[in-house]
Amino acid sequence: MSSLVQHPGHEGERLQRVSDQLPCREVQAGTLLSLMGQPHQYSYPSIFIYGHRSSGKSHVMHVLLKELELPHAPVSCVECVSVALLFEQVLLSFFGADAASLLPRSPSLSDFVRVYRNQCSQCPAEQTRYIVMEKAELLRDAEANLLPALLRLQELVEDNVTVILLSEIVWDKFRPNTGCFEPLLLHFPDYSKGELQQILSHDRHPSYSAEFYSSYINILLGVFYSVCRDLRELRHLAALNFSKFCEPVVEGKVKETDTHKLWRNVEPHLKKAMRTVYLREVSSLQWEQMQQMEEKESGALRGTNTH
Repeated sequence: MSSLVQHPGHEGERLQRVSDQLPCREVQAGTLLSLMGQPHQYSYPSIFIYGHRSSGKSHVMHVLLKELELPHAPVSCVECVSVALLFEQVLLSFFGADAASLLPRSPSLSDFVRVYRNQCSQCPAEQTRYIVMEKAELLRDAEANLLPALLRLQELVEDNVTVILLSEIVWDKFRPNTGCFEPLLLHFPDYSKGELQQILSHDRHPSYSAEFYSSYINILLGVFYSVCRDLRELRHLAALNFSKFCEPVVEGKVKETDTHKLWRNVEPHLKKAMRTVYLREVSSLQWEQMQQMEEKESGALRGTNTH
């Protein structure tokens, strides 16, 4: 079977593994590989990837870099609270701890460029190196010269290096007022309902059939899709509420194929779960305890009303 992700610069077996791990994101992965070009040729200096939270940007990037074994420096703009940490992370990833230790205590951009260029002369790139910056929108709050420099870092350090920025905001809101080198742009759209159904159905419980779990996901999306399209949050909700969906089957009251009765049983539970959307601190155990308390309270209230 041929891979849905194609690129002449990489082995078919590796591309197949990439494709298998990126359901519904094969098009974006293929486009990104085209922008990145051949591994041993100079790539474009910078690429700006944007899309809403949980649209697959980081996952696609991680899978490509890992499976194709591309040299890269992962940088979290949340964790790198200073430019010193950012510079250190890049040098550490590409050249090792000794290179990172050559930076002065409070390094400037010129210090970073100098150390990087010296290391390149000793260890030239055999293929494109990639600096991948997560939550890149935080760079807007950094020193004014940092973002323009990163966008043309290839020219400054004279190395085959590409900076990839991952952001939740569009480039027009990102671009510095002073002007800068323009990166290539790649948009990741939100997952459609059908795509979410396909992806979430892969997470099926081993004790139940694929059809049973798929019908559960269909019901879940019917309730939550209008208010939540975040894949991570929907995964969390699916795991949180599956036991309630299975309850009548486990108790022998209905069969797996009786979707209508399963829907009627779980619908009130899912509607109550709407209040936990985006509240990731609610664990499965806590949610069950909350439900048990509500059932006891409603039972006590019914008992009071009978007297």
